[in-house]
Amino acid sequence: MIRRRGTIKNENAVRTGWLREARRRITTRFWLKTFGIPGFITLFLGAYFLLLYFPLFPVTVMPETALDRWIGFHPWAIVLYFSLWAYVSVPPALCDGLHSLLRYMYGAIGLGLAGMLVFLFWPTATPEFGIDWTRYPSFDFLKSVDLARNAFPSLHAAFAVFSGLWIGRQLREIQAPWMLGGVNVLWCLAILYATIATRQHVTLDTCAGILLGAVAFILHRQLPARRRPGLGRTQGARG
Repeated sequence: MIRRRGTIKNENAVRTGWLREARRRITTRFWLKTFGIPGFITLFLGAYFLLLYFPLFPVTVMPETALDRWIGFHPWAIVLYFSLWAYVSVPPALCDGLHSLLRYMYGAIGLGLAGMLVFLFWPTATPEFGIDWTRYPSFDFLKSVDLARNAFPSLHAAFAVFSGLWIGRQLREIQAPWMLGGVNVLWCLAILYATIATRQHVTLDTCAGILLGAVAFILHRQLPARRRPGLGRTQGARG
């Protein structure tokens, strides 16, 4: 009986071990993450809106495709669209220390700069969809602020994919249940769907954003990972 109780205790410890590891990661550099992440988002939005309101070249209107018409406009998708801001906060929160956090920031900054360069030299906008936005107060505000420009590539889609790949990697590192990996994939797909269903982007914008986010993740993974003295390969590879 004693042996069985010990076995059950060990099994429970294994099941909940990922929670302790997640909690440890979240509390590591907590204040830097708490103020650094909003600070980065603020700087990014400042540059984004500067290019949005003061384009240097004529604005190109992106074309609709059959997929855009098939998906249609769904006002409730705005909740999924805005959920990106919570989604992109997960990877830095789960970073294991300063080096890992800096690696993430390098990738995110590179992704943002790549998108900004496209916006600078080729400003774009979504087409007129014939929708009376005044009937949808939340959209009326969004459209009046965002102007539905800086459309291609969709940085909304790019950061969703970049974050999703990071979260998937981090969940595997902490050995989280496979169901959380499924939630991560579904959340990412929901945000991608929302970029089109809210009419903030068309399919071409979203596809370009998906490609940009994936390429940014692959390239930034090539950054050398610091190895800590005395640690094995698995531990030393942690950021």
